[in-house]
Amino acid sequence: MIPEASFVLKDGEKIIAGIISVEADNTVESNKCALIADVFVDKNNRRKGLGKQIMSKSLAKLKEMNFNSVILWVSSNNPARFLYYGLGFKDTEYGVEISYFQTKK
Repeated sequence: MIPEASFVLKDGEKIIAGIISVEADNTVESNKCALIADVFVDKNNRRKGLGKQIMSKSLAKLKEMNFNSVILWVSSNNPARFLYYGLGFKDTEYGVEISYFQTKK
């Protein structure tokens, strides 16, 4: 886990959103790659911009930490994929899932 790029959002004591970032296994110093292992938003708090907020914060931190790329996988029928497209991720087919890839800007 990359603690500096993994976050939770709380409403009081209740966790309502979170993201877990990890270093990808194939990372080499010249091409540091991170994997978004999980992104979640409580079903009662969706469509409020929390997913975009937490993704943007994690991506900014990964960029600051000199990661060159970020990968995540999401089911092709998951509506959250449109959030990822909006953040600059692109499609690459891997079986029944879609891989999104973003290069460092």
